[in-house]
Amino acid sequence: MILKINRFLIILLVFASCAGAKRDAKFEDLPEWVKMKPKVSGRYIGIGKASRSGYPDQYRKEAERNALSDLVTQISVNVSSSSLLYDIEDSQTKSSYLFNRVKLHAEDMVEGYQVDQQFESVDQIWVMCSISKLEYEARKKARKEQNLANSLKSFVQAGGYYDQGKHALAIQTYLKALSYISQYFDESTLAELNGEDIDLANACKKKVVDIIDSIRIEPVKDIFIDRKSLEVGINKAMFETKDALGRNVFDLPFDYKIIDNYYSSSTEFTDKQGRGFVDLKNFEKHVQSQTLDINITLENIAEEYTADLLVRGLFHDSFEADKLLKLAVQIKQPELMIDFEGIEYARLNQRIKEQLVDKGVNLVREGRNATKLSIRIDRVSEEALLIKASLNGEAIKEDKSSKIQLLESDDIYAEESKLIWAWQKDIMPIVDRNVIGEE
Repeated sequence: MILKINRFLIILLVFASCAGAKRDAKFEDLPEWVKMKPKVSGRYIGIGKASRSGYPDQYRKEAERNALSDLVTQISVNVSSSSLLYDIEDSQTKSSYLFNRVKLHAEDMVEGYQVDQQFESVDQIWVMCSISKLEYEARKKARKEQNLANSLKSFVQAGGYYDQGKHALAIQTYLKALSYISQYFDESTLAELNGEDIDLANACKKKVVDIIDSIRIEPVKDIFIDRKSLEVGINKAMFETKDALGRNVFDLPFDYKIIDNYYSSSTEFTDKQGRGFVDLKNFEKHVQSQTLDINITLENIAEEYTADLLVRGLFHDSFEADKLLKLAVQIKQPELMIDFEGIEYARLNQRIKEQLVDKGVNLVREGRNATKLSIRIDRVSEEALLIKASLNGEAIKEDKSSKIQLLESDDIYAEESKLIWAWQKDIMPIVDRNVIGEE
């Protein structure tokens, strides 16, 4: 992989390392090694400085780190270039992360270095570090072998997790395997597994892609919500995720957008049954049909499961922006067809309708998915002051396998998976004779 050296990062490294001392009024008092970096056969040399502010241990350590950054730039520009798989955006967080990573990575790269010189002025400190070229090459080789071994171990573990149906954990572990070898993305990452050589970087990436490609996302059938649920704000399953073998895909990160009101969610996760839940409180309360976009992207998964920007960048650069699983779901209110049996009071009919609409029911004259209900009036006696409206009816399941009986009662329920609606006792219209009036 050919990587482009980011100019911004190189400027930061050069600035931090302070390869040459800044000329000032006391330049003649500085030691020769500060004025001009010495050349020593068989050794890499690095010089860094820091302001003498804070505790001595802190600014000495800072000068030492800057010297190591300078040392590493001599060893190989690959240290800085391998910290980038895509250009730094105008993001202070991302730029800071990459710069700090190079500084920390520098210490790892030059393990076994020694501090040769140190000089302090009134307000500055300079440090010179060096490392044997032969020792550096030996340590570099040993470190890469260990990282490849750790990556291979994680690669095998990830395969086991996938076989157990733990898709998210498998993805996490493949990304962990990539993190071990992210500094070698521009080098060979060959390792031996079961007597065969495999390219770990490409193999891990392919496994993650294959897992994502195998996932199927399907909407939950008959998604109905009522106005009361919107006001309370309950979580409702909107989709299910399964792989090609029919296994549930749980702990999978996703986000969603409500197109109608431009709401965007934070990251959510599928549950143990592979279901994705959405909080209804974010929907519009007076819109009968709303569109929900579910997004499951490789880039977002990488961002959720690894802090290594090198690994994130691998997925960012390797796939088109529209490489995602996207689902549009129509959110509708329950439809209800009412047959007022033997009800002579038009005013009562209107009042019942108003209460149904207030509960979030969409009244229709006909509809394949509409629930049919009959409403009748029961008189307790001629002298009674109250007249009670009760409801009878049935809802036929879509596959016509069974009927859900809605019996005469103060409460009406439907099976949870169907969720036609569930009314509390206050839905039952209770009116007095004066309200009804006579026709």
